Amino acid sequence: MATGPRLALGLLALCSVAAAEQQRTPMPDLDVLYIERKPRYTGYAVEYDLKGRQGVPILVDNRTRKPLSTKDAAAVKRWPAAGETVTFTAHVGNRGDAAALPYVWEWRIDGKPATEGKSASAQKPGEEQTFTLRWKWLPGRHTVEFRADPLSVVPDRNLHNNRRSDATDAWSLIWAVDKVTYASFNQNPNMLGTRSFEDWAQWHIDRMNELFDRSPTPWDDLPRNKWPESKRLGWRPRVRCDRVVVVDNTDNWEEKVLGKGVNALAAGYDGAWPFGRREDCSEWASKPDWGLIHEWGHQLGLTDLYALDRPAYLNLAPDHAGDPLLMGRLANQRGTMMHGHGPTLFSKVCMGALMTQMGRRRGYYGDYYFNTPKQSSLLVLDRSGKPVPGAEVSLRQDVESGYRGSPFFVGKASPAGVVVLPNRPAGHVTTDLGYTQRDNPFGKINVVGQGDVLLVTLRARGHEEHAWLDITDFILAYWRGNTERTVLTLRTLIPPAGGLPAPSGLSAVLSRDNVQLTWQAVKGAPRYQVYRIAPDQTAAKPMNKPISSTTLTASLVGAGLHRFRVSAILPNGVEGALSPPVRAMQFGKPWGIAVAPDGRHFIRDTHFGQAVLQKADGATVGLVGSVHDHFEGSYDIAFDPSGRLLSAKWGDGYNPHEGFKMQGTDLVVTHSVLATQGLAPGQFHKPMGIAANAKGDIFVADTQNDRIQQFTPQGKFVQHIGVGDLRLPMKPAFDSQGRLYVADFGTNAIVVYSEHPDGSYRLARKLLGVKEPVYVALDKRGRVFVSGQRHAGVFMLDEDGKPVWTYRGTQSDPLYLPRGLAFDLEGNLLIVDEGAGRVVSVKVPD
Repeated sequence: MATGPRLALGLLALCSVAAAEQQRTPMPDLDVLYIERKPRYTGYAVEYDLKGRQGVPILVDNRTRKPLSTKDAAAVKRWPAAGETVTFTAHVGNRGDAAALPYVWEWRIDGKPATEGKSASAQKPGEEQTFTLRWKWLPGRHTVEFRADPLSVVPDRNLHNNRRSDATDAWSLIWAVDKVTYASFNQNPNMLGTRSFEDWAQWHIDRMNELFDRSPTPWDDLPRNKWPESKRLGWRPRVRCDRVVVVDNTDNWEEKVLGKGVNALAAGYDGAWPFGRREDCSEWASKPDWGLIHEWGHQLGLTDLYALDRPAYLNLAPDHAGDPLLMGRLANQRGTMMHGHGPTLFSKVCMGALMTQMGRRRGYYGDYYFNTPKQSSLLVLDRSGKPVPGAEVSLRQDVESGYRGSPFFVGKASPAGVVVLPNRPAGHVTTDLGYTQRDNPFGKINVVGQGDVLLVTLRARGHEEHAWLDITDFILAYWRGNTERTVLTLRTLIPPAGGLPAPSGLSAVLSRDNVQLTWQAVKGAPRYQVYRIAPDQTAAKPMNKPISSTTLTASLVGAGLHRFRVSAILPNGVEGALSPPVRAMQFGKPWGIAVAPDGRHFIRDTHFGQAVLQKADGATVGLVGSVHDHFEGSYDIAFDPSGRLLSAKWGDGYNPHEGFKMQGTDLVVTHSVLATQGLAPGQFHKPMGIAANAKGDIFVADTQNDRIQQFTPQGKFVQHIGVGDLRLPMKPAFDSQGRLYVADFGTNAIVVYSEHPDGSYRLARKLLGVKEPVYVALDKRGRVFVSGQRHAGVFMLDEDGKPVWTYRGTQSDPLYLPRGLAFDLEGNLLIVDEGAGRVVSVKVPD
C-alpha cells in the first residue's frame, strides 16, 4: 500500500493540454457526464440546537423538524428495498465541435452486459441525450456502468470519457453550477484535454475513491478477527455524482431546484456542492482542485482535523514561573486529507469513520467522535521506557478556545505508573448506528474540535514536561477493540530513578541569529545534553551531541519563540531531569512598540499575526493575541488611557478592509473600525501608526491618504487633521500638554499641532532635524525622540528640531533599521530595530 505523505494520484492519466490544443479538426466528443438513480430516499435530518439539547445530534423529521422516536426513525426508508425496481439514467453530452453519428450504447452491472441499444439520431455539439436502465435493487456493493460507443466506431476526439462506472451503494452528490462557470469550463481545455465541466469534476470523484482505496485504516495491523465487517468484505467507501444542475446563480440554489424548505439530504442526496460564478475558468480547469475532495469529505460527515491543532497563543496555562506556556501542537492526524487538502491520503480516523458506516446514509456530522472507551487510563513511562510510580498528571481543557487557569484533574500514577482518567458528565445520546456519547474524559464532546484536546502536565523526579491527548487517540483505541477499557501510553523525558538533578541558572543571551546558553555545573556530571523546543511546539528534542562545557552558542533557525532546556548526564550515560526552559525570541520584521501601564512591552512584528510580549525587564514571554482576529495586517500598536491596546490595520487575506482595532486587557477585540480602502471619512489607505491622547481619543496615521484621522474612544469619526500639511505620515504621538506630534516621512519633518478650544488641531510648527522619520515618541519631560530611516539612528530634538543627542548603536553592533520607540517604567528608551530583529534598551541623557 502506498502511504507517502503526498501522492500525485492519477496524474499519470492526465493528457497533455498542450497536445490537445494543437491544430484542431472539428470532431465530436461523446462524454458520459454522470449517472443518476431514481427513486431517491432521504438522508438523515439532524438538529444540533434543540432547546435543552444544544450540541447533541437529534434525529428529526425532514418536513416538520420535530424529533423522531427510535421507532419512527427506524421506519424511515433510506435505501431501495431488495427487489425494488430502480431506474438509472446516463446523461451523455457531445462536448466536441462536430455532430456525433448515431452510436451503440451499453449498460453493465457488476461488469456484465445488462442491455444495449443505439442512439436514434446524430448528436449535435452541446446536445445532451439520456439513456435508462431499469434494475431490481440488490443490497450491498454492486457497480453500474454505461458505455457510449463501446467499440469506438464513431469518430471521437477523446475516448477516455466515453464510459462511467459507479458503485450502487456509493454516497451521492448533487452539484449546482453557475451557468457562467459551466459555460467557461465547457469552452476551455481542462487538465484531461477535454472541454467538459463534468469530466473535470468527475476526475475528482475518481481520485477521491482512489484515495479511499489507498488510505490506511485503524485495523491494518490487527488479525482478521478484529476487523469490522466492512474490512472483512473488502469494502471501501465510494462517492458518486448523481445529478448536475446548471443555475442562473448559486444563491439559495437548493430552494430554487429542490423546493422551498428542501435541502439536498431531504431530496435524497448524501451531499451537495455549489460551484459559484467565475467569468474565466481557464486556470481552474487546467489543474486539480484538491480542496474539493476535502470539502466533499465534509459532505460525508468528516470533520476538519486541523480543528485539533492548538496554536501556541491559545495556551495561557501558567508555566513553572507563572508565565503563559504559549506552547502549541499540530493534530496527530496532520498531513492527511481532512487536515489539509492534497494530494494526501485520508487518515486512519477518517477511514475508520467511513468504514464503520457501511450502508448508512449521510446527515450526521462527526458523531463518530462519540466512540470513546468506557474507561481510559494513562501509562507514564520515563526516558528508559519504564513506568513512573507517583508521577503527577494534571489535565487542562481548552475553554472558549484557550487553556488557562487551574487543571480540572490532578492525579498520581499507581505503582505500575498508571493514572485512571476521570469520566466527566456528558449529554447521553445514541445515534442510529449505536454511537453513544457517554461520560468520558472530555465531558460533552464537541464534534468540531473545541474541547477535544487535553493539555497534560507531568511532574516527577524533579522534572516537568507537557504533552497532549486528543480525542482521536481514544477513538482509534475504541475501534481497535478497546471499547470497555484502554490504556494510552505517554513516553516522556522523565529521568530514570537515580538520575542527576536538573542544571540551574539556565540563561540565554541573543546576538542577532544566535543565542548563547549558559548554565551552572552539576556535581558529578561530566557531560550535558541541550534540548530545543521549536516555535509553536511542545516536544523537546536534542539539538547536539552531549558536551562537557556549561555554555553553548546555537543558531536560531526560523523566526518565532525558541525554548531551550538542558540535562546533566552521569558517567554511565544516564540523563537526569531537564531544566526549566529558557525562552529566546527570533524576531521576523518588528516595527511598532507599546508599553503597558504595568510595564510589559508589546512589540508588533509584521512577520507574525500577533504581538511579541516581553516582561517589564525585557525578558521574552512570546507571541500573544489571535492570529486572524487581532494584529494581522498591522504595523503599529499603542495603549489608550484605559489600558486598551490599539492597532492600525491594513487589509489582509482574511479581511481586505482597513482601519483600526481596539482590544481589552485580555487581548479580546472590543471594537473594530474597518472600511473599504478610500478617501471618505473613516476610510483608509495603508494606515501605519496609531496613538491615543489623554482623553482616550484615537488618532490614526492614514499614511497614503496623507492625513491623520481622529476618532472618539468608541470609534466614531471626529475629523481629519493635517490635510495639505502631511505627506506619508507614519506615527502620531502626544506630549503632556496635549500637542499632537506626527512623524511625516514625505516632508522630512516632525509636524506639531496644537488643540484649540473648538477641538480642532492646527499647525504649530515643524521640526526639520531628521530625514525620513518613521516614528516619534515623547518622554515624561516632553523631550522628542525620533527614529530616522535615511541615517539609521534615533535622535533627541531640541525645541528648534535640532538633534542634541543621537544613538546609532555601537561600532560593533550598529542600528540597521530603527522603527518603534517607547519608554519603559525606568525611563529607558526602547528601540525596535527591524533590520537586526531586536529591541534595544538605551539609557537616555538626563
